[in-house]
Amino acid sequence: MHSFLHPGPPLPRAGLLSGLAIEGRVVTVRLLAYFCGLGMLATIATDLYQRQGEMAAREVATLPHAAAPAADWVAAARPHPAFAVKSNDFPGRTETYTITRHREGGRKDTLSWRTDAGSRPVASIEIYRAGGETTGFRPAAAELARRFGLESAAEPQPAGVIATKFGTIPLWNLPGAAPACLGFARAFEAPRLRVSGWSCQATSRTDQRRLIGCTLDRLVLLSAGSDPQIAELFARAELRRTDCPSPNMQNDWVSAAETPPLRGPL
Repeated sequence: MHSFLHPGPPLPRAGLLSGLAIEGRVVTVRLLAYFCGLGMLATIATDLYQRQGEMAAREVATLPHAAAPAADWVAAARPHPAFAVKSNDFPGRTETYTITRHREGGRKDTLSWRTDAGSRPVASIEIYRAGGETTGFRPAAAELARRFGLESAAEPQPAGVIATKFGTIPLWNLPGAAPACLGFARAFEAPRLRVSGWSCQATSRTDQRRLIGCTLDRLVLLSAGSDPQIAELFARAELRRTDCPSPNMQNDWVSAAETPPLRGPL
């Protein structure tokens, strides 16, 4: 009983301070270890994040869509002609054939004739088979102005019609060209196809009309691909084709008037 009532003399003051100092050092070491652990974890997490970002960047760089957006119309590297013009109306001209395809399925076959490689074509025909990229063709005047590079103030003007194996073909004056040029355009609904182009070969509008009529009558289909409607269109047109008149003939059906006698609907 005496020992509980009188536990003994108190600890010296120096001993108490020494115990507190030891305890403080232990807590400090533990805190330093804790913060060091947090720092290491943060360093590891940062390194992993950076590595993942670099890997993701490399993967994106190898994807096809990481390149520049694809153009709507792309030229075919090795065009296989689907059309041809069997004609002797282009003496001394160089013929080129290009194909451009739209990512929505459209295709444009363009035949052009030039006097030299760097000049504007003296005659051109474009056969445009529409795909999902459009629900309707542009107005003929606007399309001819775009293709021929006319300013908005020099819009093509109607210049009558000619009769061809494809039916009636409207003609358009293309201003600003020397000699005078005539454009043409005709669209079909089935198949969805447009034939357009121009002629700048002749020095008179009468000869231009004759050349356009002859060229269109000599336009033939080489391959319809998987489109039977195009094959039918050209087969029916061939039944209506006539021999192109000689340039020396007077008052022929192409050059006699602005609106020559037609051969019935196609």
